[in-house]
Amino acid sequence: MTPKNQTKFTDLQKGILGNCLAACVASLLDLPLREVPRFEKVKDQFKSVHRFFNKKGYFCDRIRGLPLKKTNCFDDHFIVSYKVKICDHVSHCVIWKNGKIVHDPRD
Repeated sequence: MTPKNQTKFTDLQKGILGNCLAACVASLLDLPLREVPRFEKVKDQFKSVHRFFNKKGYFCDRIRGLPLKKTNCFDDHFIVSYKVKICDHVSHCVIWKNGKIVHDPRD
């Protein structure tokens, strides 16, 4: 994993959606951000991310509702967590590993 920072930030008043999910995917796949689809523009983001990972020879899955800090069943796996409550009024993606955030694409 090579951390990539997002280049667009959500501004709801201006109708701009950030690209934190694309930055997380680019980070996990060691790709330049420009080579990752603009997931913020698609209706079913998970389906688009899943197809993109498969196209690159990787598997991803959706897991809902896990308290990531309280489980070790995914140790040594990277997890993109969505709807993280670290941004006011906006859903945000970060990458977790071993129960802690290892990359926040805002930084």
